[in-house]
Amino acid sequence: MVTINSDRDIEWNNARNLLGDLKIMGRLTIKCKISIPQGGNVIVEDGGRLIIDQGLFKNACDNEWGKIIVKSGGLLEMNSTNISDYNIIVESGGTIILNGNIEITGNHNITVKTGAYICVKNGTVIELSDIYSVIRVLENVNIGINPNLSIQTYCVSSWVKSV
Repeated sequence: MVTINSDRDIEWNNARNLLGDLKIMGRLTIKCKISIPQGGNVIVEDGGRLIIDQGLFKNACDNEWGKIIVKSGGLLEMNSTNISDYNIIVESGGTIILNGNIEITGNHNITVKTGAYICVKNGTVIELSDIYSVIRVLENVNIGINPNLSIQTYCVSSWVKSV
């Protein structure tokens, strides 16, 4: 397991092959391709911040791997990336920000649980490639950023589904 627990911002600009789970308790920005092993998970803990900035999580052999789990107090920001071999779960108190072009392919999804926060920035384009690619927003989800995170950003206040 690789654990990111630092007071400073860490940025990965070079491709990496991880051998196990990735646990984030600090701030990590991904700007490259990161290979996660089959069955591996990425866990964003309370106080952790994961920014996928045109980077990509993928299994090197195109196998499915586990999921990204955003715990209460954790933040996942996705800027122009795709989800092709894993799922995302945002637990109560966790936050996800979607920005830019987000593509979900295959039988993969984002699930935002009750009590979690979701922010879709203005101008974001989300492409769901088929009927199995979904974003599940459960009841009593908060639209916006968890105010305890002290992050200033603007979110779309309502969503329109285009056909």
